[in-house]
Amino acid sequence: MNVRSWLRRRGGWIVCLAIAAVPDPIFSAGKGDLGTTVAVRGTLHVLQEDDFSRGLTRRAHALVEDGTGRIFPLRFGREPEPVLKTGSRVVAHGSLAKGSLLLRDRSDLDVLSAAEAPAAQARRAVVLVVNFADSAVSCSDASIAGLMFTGTNSVDGLYQASSHGLVAFPGDTDGNGAPDVFRVSIPSSVSGSCDPYGWAAAAEAAAPAAGVNLGLYQHRVFVLPSNVACSWAGLGNVGCGTYCRAWVATCNLQDVYAHELGHNLDMAHASTDTNNDGVVDCEYCDQSDIMGYGGVGWRTWNGPHDDQKAWLPAEKIVQVATAGTSTYVLSPLQADPATTPYPHVLKVRRQDTGTWYYLTYRQRAGYDASLGTSYADRINIHAYAGSGYSNTLFVSALQDGQSFDDPVNGLSVRQLSHDAISATIQITTACAHVAPAVSLSPASQSGRPGSELSYALAVTNHDPSMCGSSTFDLASSIPSGWSGALSVAALTLAPGAQGQATLRVRSSELETDGSRSVFASVSDVASAAHGAAAQAIYGVDGTAPAAIADLAGSIKRKSQIQLLWSAPADGGSGVASYRVFRDGVYRAATTTASYVDATSTSGVTYAYSVTALDRAGNESAPSNLALITVGGGTTSGTKEVCNDGLDNDADGRIDCSDSDCVRSRSCR
Repeated sequence: MNVRSWLRRRGGWIVCLAIAAVPDPIFSAGKGDLGTTVAVRGTLHVLQEDDFSRGLTRRAHALVEDGTGRIFPLRFGREPEPVLKTGSRVVAHGSLAKGSLLLRDRSDLDVLSAAEAPAAQARRAVVLVVNFADSAVSCSDASIAGLMFTGTNSVDGLYQASSHGLVAFPGDTDGNGAPDVFRVSIPSSVSGSCDPYGWAAAAEAAAPAAGVNLGLYQHRVFVLPSNVACSWAGLGNVGCGTYCRAWVATCNLQDVYAHELGHNLDMAHASTDTNNDGVVDCEYCDQSDIMGYGGVGWRTWNGPHDDQKAWLPAEKIVQVATAGTSTYVLSPLQADPATTPYPHVLKVRRQDTGTWYYLTYRQRAGYDASLGTSYADRINIHAYAGSGYSNTLFVSALQDGQSFDDPVNGLSVRQLSHDAISATIQITTACAHVAPAVSLSPASQSGRPGSELSYALAVTNHDPSMCGSSTFDLASSIPSGWSGALSVAALTLAPGAQGQATLRVRSSELETDGSRSVFASVSDVASAAHGAAAQAIYGVDGTAPAAIADLAGSIKRKSQIQLLWSAPADGGSGVASYRVFRDGVYRAATTTASYVDATSTSGVTYAYSVTALDRAGNESAPSNLALITVGGGTTSGTKEVCNDGLDNDADGRIDCSDSDCVRSRSCR
């Protein structure tokens, strides 16, 4: 059956849309109180839904709570990126609304341990063929076993061929001599609501009676009647913890089985972007890859997926890293790398997005024997982030003599020729300069009028590796009447390298309080693209904080004296620290509105005062005095501190003994 006929049978046409937010539940859950705020700890399940007939997909998240096993569907205000994986241990903080847990975004999930992508190895899978009370799966167990395990072409064989022996789905994990396909019955009705997790739980409960030891398997594949009340043809957990699930509602379509297991192995969809604007044109329309439409038939995976899963030896993936024109020969992507003389994949960095172009040669052979003519005997060009769970994008395919040009990235690809074992292509790459990253730090600081402040200038060359080193000329822009200087006039940087300089700025001594902008810029006479600038704030602050008026002291214990006060008002750069004085002599600095003096002597009266310093270095007038007698009481006032042993008030008596004078150690 061709894909168009199959889509008609499923009740729809191909409508190409990108991932949509999940508007209704996929997971079953009990009702909750609207607005109740909770924190739920448990295991995360991420589910990709595949509605091939309408070209739609959506990603759903649920949290299985520790202890209770309760399933909380998660609703995000914004799709979490990067994509989380099934099996991750998390704590979700959100509000309950009719059984779902509402979260703002990824920040509302505390990840205790993140699940890793499944290992490249023999994967243990069991197939549960699920009959409902009012409808049975139409395919026989033998035909399903053939599609999955035992046929001349099978899902197991497809994974082995595509991964070159790294990944397999052997058919007899339990060792009983028969394929691991078991038929179970559940009491659900196909006319009921779409409840894949509820159906899975019921099938798993029935499995032991059918002789299934679920603990043996990493993957649980549920084959459902085709008339279940769901729009999708298949579902798959994204990633796989201790175990993961896949659901198939089209028992006779082998590529749906392989597709959903691909989600289990952390592979996203094979999409198209034929206008090369970086946006998905059609969610499933790359039919050269099993992660595209279901119902197309056997085919392998594209170059980006082979690279993501490390299914090819490193020497078979070549990165084009130098500018110029070069000729390359590629072996067919699906060929055994152990027997091919040439690389299978060429990678070229996209200078505009930092992602990658992948160039591969596809042929009709093996599981690609029915590959579409628009891919076969051609250089296929894809775009992909380079790692992680994100869609691969088919951009173009070239016949002999055809070219693909991307002037923005300075790339031109031309297929020169092909034969049974190789294709020859010519690649021209030019250095397309990219604006550098420029920053000043700190982003904001303050100083008194006439003071000099220093800013660290960082410049990062974001050119691709095929470009050579570039020289960035540095310049500054400061307010009129100020002075400034850069520590160096230029930085010469290789692609990806970062250089540093210092910008020193001195404000005018006559400048009034307020915030002013200072700028540093870079330019390159060889490339206008290398122009960039950064801004920082110089806060002029010539006003000292108000004097502290509530300094008070007390005996903390034994000879320790505790001083406390309130932060004074400061309308400028803000109070940064305090200076503590004892008997008029500087004692210590502190950033908090308190101080403990542990070096006092019993029977001695001390006079303490405090000043406040703002971030610009302005110092307030002294606070009120706090008078503390160790072993006695505490007072506060404005009595004169005498520290010279003189008769300062001309009353004929030494000031140290005056009643209006506070004794200090320097009195004689």
